[in-house]
Amino acid sequence: MSIGDKKFSARIRNGFFCQVAMTCDMFMENAKELFEQQPITKVELLDKFPEKLFLKDSPEETSVLFTWFLESPREFGEQQRFQEMLESIERDRARNYLPKSLWGFPAWQPHTSSKQLPEPIWERTKRARESIQESLEVLSQACVDFGRTLAGLPPLKWPEEKLR
Repeated sequence: MSIGDKKFSARIRNGFFCQVAMTCDMFMENAKELFEQQPITKVELLDKFPEKLFLKDSPEETSVLFTWFLESPREFGEQQRFQEMLESIERDRARNYLPKSLWGFPAWQPHTSSKQLPEPIWERTKRARESIQESLEVLSQACVDFGRTLAGLPPLKWPEEKLR
């Protein structure tokens, strides 16, 4: 399928798109029109992938969380302790930054985790999840919420377990 000269994929149910997969730029440019015309409930951004965060729980244990960053991780503060990590992320992972307009939807509410995260790590990781699949699902929900908002549609009620 295509929008103009750009290709994307869609899953069709009952003659309508229920799921779309495309680049983030293409989604941001076409979300309003897509959601005005189609009952989309799942979005996959083909060029975005969650970042791994390795957290030292104790001298013997390290946890892994998967998270998303805004267009610039500098928003998380200039604390010296995180400076090297932030510079590394900016240099090597800029392709995974998400547009700010995708934030602020219910899907991004802080997760409940068995991991107790120290401050200020909590501020940066409150949108992190314990699996790649959970992180991708949260991004999909935020994209659907974003598209529906642009199209003037009411938000979907996501199952509680998918928000956390």
